Amino acid sequence: MTAPSARYDLTGRTALVTGAGGLLGRQHVAALVDAGARVVVSDIGMAQADATIAAVMEIVPAADLVPAVIDVTSQAAVSPSTSSSTTRRSIRRSPLLPA
Repeated sequence: MTAPSARYDLTGRTALVTGAGGLLGRQHVAALVDAGARVVVSDIGMAQADATIAAVMEIVPAADLVPAVIDVTSQAAVSPSTSSSTTRRSIRRSPLLPA
């Protein structure tokens, strides 16, 4: 079987992982980093996002990770008018899928 990083090159692209503080979220972040993506690591609390960033940075010190607090269960939290401008710039700068 071919390694995912050999099949998918996400260099220069940005991915957003919600729920990144959970086990599956952390694994998704690691897989996207392995494929070369910049990853916005989001969770409902900064402590969860920071824990995932620390775990991934132990494995890949050069990983390009951006922390973000996003409660995807709240309409107000995901509204463009209330989202963090830093997070919006990070996501807009290098989309995962071409426009």
